[in-house]
Amino acid sequence: MAKLYALNTLHSQQAAEHVTATMHVAQKWVAAVCALITVFGIVLAFVITRVITHPLREAVAVAETVAAGDLTSRIEVKSQDETGQLLRALRRMNENLMQLIDGVRTSADSISSASQQIASGVQRPRKRSRR
Repeated sequence: MAKLYALNTLHSQQAAEHVTATMHVAQKWVAAVCALITVFGIVLAFVITRVITHPLREAVAVAETVAAGDLTSRIEVKSQDETGQLLRALRRMNENLMQLIDGVRTSADSISSASQQIASGVQRPRKRSRR
């Protein structure tokens, strides 16, 4: 019976050592998987941030160009998402501002031409009356 007890104790100790070794291997695997998931999460966050901020930077650059008075910039829209909608709206705003400025310029030229015609018409009768 003592031999059976000793054999049982030995097998229990060996099983405990095997379980402990397996647990250490499992802990290392869990740590490695957690590290990989963390690295993947960081890379994914970086990529998502770039995908979002790059078109927004383009939109900000276009808005700053228009705010500085330069309406000649070409606005290219490459996406269909919200930033693409923003860039399309900025392009329409830029086109409408150019049309508005052209209309004001045309009206100013017409007013200038009409005032010159009125001024020359006023000058002619004065010249006639002096003779």
